[in-house]
Amino acid sequence: MKRGQGSLEYLLILAAILAIAVVVVLVANAMLGQPSEAAAIQQDKYNLAIQGFEIKGYDKPIDVSNPGTMPILNKGGQDFIFNNSAKPIGSTKVGDITDSSGTKHGVYVGGGGGGGGGSYYVDPPITGPTATPVTTPTPTPGPCSTDCDNGEDCTSYLNCSSGFCTSGECAACTGDEDCEGSMECTDGVCTAACSPDCINGEDCGTYADCTSLYCNFSKLCDACVLDSACRPGYNCTSGNCTLCSPDCPDGALCSDDEDCASTNCSDDLVCSPKTEVGVEDCDDVIDNDGDGYADCEDPDCAEDPACEVVVEVCDNDIDDDSDGDFDCDDSDCDADPACTGGGVETFVSGAGRPFRLAVDDTYVYWGNKDGRVDRARKSDGAYTALCTYSSYLPGAVGGVAVDSSLVYWGQYYQTTAKWAYANKADCSSPSGGTFAGTSQYVTGIDVSGTKVYWLSSGYGIRKFDFATYTVTDFYLDNIGENDLEVASNGYVYFTDPSAIWNKSVSGGLAQVWKGSLPDPTGIDTDNTYIYWVDDSDNAVYRAPISDSNAVDTLYQYSGGSNPEMFGVAVDSTHVYWGEHYPGVTSYIKRVALPS
Repeated sequence: MKRGQGSLEYLLILAAILAIAVVVVLVANAMLGQPSEAAAIQQDKYNLAIQGFEIKGYDKPIDVSNPGTMPILNKGGQDFIFNNSAKPIGSTKVGDITDSSGTKHGVYVGGGGGGGGGSYYVDPPITGPTATPVTTPTPTPGPCSTDCDNGEDCTSYLNCSSGFCTSGECAACTGDEDCEGSMECTDGVCTAACSPDCINGEDCGTYADCTSLYCNFSKLCDACVLDSACRPGYNCTSGNCTLCSPDCPDGALCSDDEDCASTNCSDDLVCSPKTEVGVEDCDDVIDNDGDGYADCEDPDCAEDPACEVVVEVCDNDIDDDSDGDFDCDDSDCDADPACTGGGVETFVSGAGRPFRLAVDDTYVYWGNKDGRVDRARKSDGAYTALCTYSSYLPGAVGGVAVDSSLVYWGQYYQTTAKWAYANKADCSSPSGGTFAGTSQYVTGIDVSGTKVYWLSSGYGIRKFDFATYTVTDFYLDNIGENDLEVASNGYVYFTDPSAIWNKSVSGGLAQVWKGSLPDPTGIDTDNTYIYWVDDSDNAVYRAPISDSNAVDTLYQYSGGSNPEMFGVAVDSTHVYWGEHYPGVTSYIKRVALPS
């Protein structure tokens, strides 16, 4: 044997022994059910929800190469099994999962042509073992889960109305890099170029961008499938989120009691029958039976003597209702022909200090100089304070306007002009701001499409566009504490101390529509007539848009108290206005439109 040959053989034997030991260890691990980190990663057991899904199967190792080890998603009793392929067209993103390299992969369900609703997909597909599934983009449960205001908690950009979540809070974006996908940062908000008419498949920031009113969790406009995809109060109908209010049937989603035919929106935001417990006591100011109505407002008290309604007879020289006034001195007689000779009626008594008015199909709204936005139901005059003191209501309220879902108001007695808006159902989610360049009160406001116009006394008229989040000057002049209204003919009509003007929304010069007026203060239009109230001669007038000289007098105050009259609003049947008697009382009155 040559020198060194024995040493070589010894080394080969030692290497063989070590190799056998490694194999033994690996076999032992396999028999004990303990996979190596390269094969799979042991998961803790979680109880999380990915966009409403329960995740099952976290108590065992998971490996993407073995679909049987992947977690199961469950929703409504239906299991969704992992399908290791690219997501099908039309699927919806419900969360994310992170691979061993730290790369996020989307988790999708739904879609057609490749598995149906019984599968979920990871796209792009993972080519190696998975790591910990990350928290879902679904926000912390709450009413603002997909439209949280800046400063509110978030777990993802999907939570925020601005489209930007940073350090656990919604915030204004500062550049396009803060926004997802092709969204752009415009005045602090991630927006889609096609908003508000983005079609399915186009980028979106919020539901309002999409014609379907559904912006999915991939920030794409999409057809809804389930009611739960829509906002509270909306239901999925033929792929679009639609509102059934005010007559949603039991079982439908709702946002408040007024959405439901049963007048009961449960704590789970579902219309459901009311359950009465106990018997209503009709004169203790308590809702004894829990049906949402107390005392004489409860239908159960309709026949109770405590709720008997005594009506003032307006021409018998008797105080029939014992309120201290009789006949035509009683406000209950304002609409009686014996006192007015016409159809004027007191719609609301004790209306605070009403300033500007607005109407929709169900309510009359008014800005109250006592620092509120109030409203009354048209059907019975039931009067409530809709929006009360908050950071957006620090003082008297001036102008007020409504659209299909929001109420807008302007601040009065403020050193810097400010206006705000909120959900008109319950004044939830208030938002708004102060806009540079103005320094006086917002005494008139109106909304047309995505644009808000407001009048600042001492400055003029400005315009804000929700589509672009830009503010521009529309008409600059010191026109005092006056009002404005946008008509469907493309003109803004506004008052000054002695005239009514108009100006095209497209630009150009303002011109006098009706001059030589004593003191026009409030204005509205039904797109056929212009209506205005004059505080100097205490009257309500109208004239055709096409002929400002053909003036009708709809109401002329004839008492001796000289009330303040600042606001007017019109619907298809009545014209409404406010009368304030300083130190005494106030009313919202109305008169039927001439036939």
